[in-house]
Amino acid sequence: MSKKIENTAFVIYMGAVFVSAFAGVGGGRILLALSLLFLSAHLIEQRRRPVMPAVGWWTLAYASWISLAIVWGPEESGEGLHKHLPWLQIPLAAMLVTTPQRLLRVFKAYAAGAGVLAARVFYETLSTSIQSCREGLSINCSGWAAKVFQHQNLDDSDIIARLVDQGGMQDGQRLVVGLLAIAACLYIMPQKTGAHRFMWALVIPVFMALVLTFKRGAWLALIIVISVALFHAAMQTQLLSSLKHRVRRAHLLGALFVIILVLYGLVASGITAQLQQTADEQLHNMINAGGRTCMWVEITPELVRRYPWGIGFKTLNSDMMRAIAPQVEKHHNHVHSNIMQSLVDGGWLGLLLFCGWMISAFAAVLRHAGFIKHAGGFCFTHDNPDQCMGYVLWLMLLALFIMGLFEYQIGTGQIVLLYGMIMGCAAAGAQRQQKRGQRIMAS
Repeated sequence: MSKKIENTAFVIYMGAVFVSAFAGVGGGRILLALSLLFLSAHLIEQRRRPVMPAVGWWTLAYASWISLAIVWGPEESGEGLHKHLPWLQIPLAAMLVTTPQRLLRVFKAYAAGAGVLAARVFYETLSTSIQSCREGLSINCSGWAAKVFQHQNLDDSDIIARLVDQGGMQDGQRLVVGLLAIAACLYIMPQKTGAHRFMWALVIPVFMALVLTFKRGAWLALIIVISVALFHAAMQTQLLSSLKHRVRRAHLLGALFVIILVLYGLVASGITAQLQQTADEQLHNMINAGGRTCMWVEITPELVRRYPWGIGFKTLNSDMMRAIAPQVEKHHNHVHSNIMQSLVDGGWLGLLLFCGWMISAFAAVLRHAGFIKHAGGFCFTHDNPDQCMGYVLWLMLLALFIMGLFEYQIGTGQIVLLYGMIMGCAAAGAQRQQKRGQRIMAS
């Protein structure tokens, strides 16, 4: 009976993962609560204590501090504190995703959800295009690059501008994670099966949906993680390995000497002074534009100077920002960066806790992938499916972290669900790798 309860908890958790890939936060949170309820019943029946991994403790410390900062912040507010509850997914996943088979099922669930999200993006794009045509708008190809890549001139004057303005930040980030989940399934699942062909059928729609979100941060993150994966694969080849051994210290010293000469030449020619002047002018213009640069360079330092211990979670509002920089974009309640927002919410200690939290999360995925060795000394191999899925979790976390440099994710419900899934599954995988190392040592 107890095993059935635990299986039910896992099935409900897979439902939460599936829903979180395309829906709002409500469905995922409800299913997570139900899964936690069944798991609690299982633990009570088995008289077992819940497991809190290290990354979960760091999450608790960070969330507690930025919540406590409300007490001494400029405005008392507790309206957003319930948004911390989905972080319970970290211990929930750590206790449920206990085998590689279950982790693969989690990937399948998320990949299927990404397919649903792609269908929704296509529908919204088609609906917007049809409505725009009915209103007499057309596609103006002049200046399209500025609209798509720089998000400028989004004045609702043509279909491209309207589609770019419509794109959702959460959708772009969820689709990047979805593509990586699909890649993991394709690599691990048996070929020439119905499930394998289904995953292949998802690749192009999910990728095209990512393009149609027009989110530059998501595109950049995907390019970076693919480049990292390709570079890692190239480093495993015998050719590069042999070249690496042939590089001598004298070659490195020679290259360093050439770099020093080039830098000296640039300084002596006065080019660096010109570049500095141009950079200062560009920075001044970007601050006056009222975008992210204004938030990071002008608003964040002033808030930290006034409140070095932070202002509290979900306390920042547009009025506070405009009181410091009137030119800042209207109706914003965050500074578009996880790092900067952590500094605002929790002060310097909040930033340190955030850094410790991220280091702990990356340590978990790297242990799961076998890059950080456990007892037994084994390391990452392409033949181990569990380690390969840990490698994909590392790429997922890396992609989210990169996107979080330019977006405030940990206050966004949909992305919190992704972080919780990745961190919880990685914690469970790291525990499996540790047990595997202990078995190797014992034998």
